[in-house]
Amino acid sequence: MARAHLAVDVELANSFLAAQSEPAVRWIAATVKGEAVCLLKTGSGAADAAAAFGELATGVPLAKDEPCFVVLAREAPGAATRKWQLVCWVPDAAAPRLKMLYSSSREDLKTSLGAGFFASAKDYCANDAADLDWAHVAAAEAGGGAPLTAAELFRKEEAAAEAATDRRASVGMAAVPFHLTPDARAALEAVASGAASLVEVVVGAGETLELAQPPSTDASSVKDSLSALDAPRFVVVKREAKTLFVYYCPDAAPIKAKMTYSTAKATFAALLAEAGVADATTVEVRDAGDLDADVAAAAAVVADDRTMTHAANTKPARPGRRSSNRASATRKK
Repeated sequence: MARAHLAVDVELANSFLAAQSEPAVRWIAATVKGEAVCLLKTGSGAADAAAAFGELATGVPLAKDEPCFVVLAREAPGAATRKWQLVCWVPDAAAPRLKMLYSSSREDLKTSLGAGFFASAKDYCANDAADLDWAHVAAAEAGGGAPLTAAELFRKEEAAAEAATDRRASVGMAAVPFHLTPDARAALEAVASGAASLVEVVVGAGETLELAQPPSTDASSVKDSLSALDAPRFVVVKREAKTLFVYYCPDAAPIKAKMTYSTAKATFAALLAEAGVADATTVEVRDAGDLDADVAAAAAVVADDRTMTHAANTKPARPGRRSSNRASATRKK
């Protein structure tokens, strides 16, 4: 999975630092804004970790479609040093790109705040209201792992069914349901039939894969054909007998965009096959200046009709000549 490497906002870092000497602070909530993890709210007054955990749903409050990080104090009352646990609220109704962003940012958040503070407790992830039960956290702390909630059991059974019946589950499409818009699918089918040579697809609203511009019959210069060069996109290029799937993701693109496209790449590759674009060669490009050269190199077909012919085995006409060094050594004896 792609890592987000989000920065920690100064206000959040300062609040966490101040909490080390303020036992009354029982939890600190944070959310991702732009390219940073920012302070959302702090909670105090709870007698212990169980009580603090119980007030998160209404105290933060935790939204049904917005993920959230909560840093929960786990030390016993009166302890000399503070210990913390990272609670990751990632509701099932959240957008897939947000789920990926929060899930991949946990380690970076703990490292930025100080990994040593979180060494004594495992991260806890909650996906719905049923998960916000302290019994699940306590069971995990006991070493046996938390029992599956009804929602977790449903997700497990659903995933097993999809794996058995849906070919696309193997590339993660069941987890991140990106889908082609009708015009994007028609454009890809045009590539398959030879009616188009270049199709540019971007991730749109509602996890859709849509056309960035109408398909083109001119694929001589991919760089000049793209509608933008400062953001990721998927490009399908037809060059004579070769079809290329170009994943263009510039290094300067926003972190969220990089993660979204990285997640959608496998799904799009599977959708290409469904649209009739089979055996496409994948090319990943991170610099606009390399687009045309990399595409040209991938599209080049090495033609070599020479076949390797082995000479027939023949016996030597007469014994080989002995080494003069060996003969000299014999004479010296």
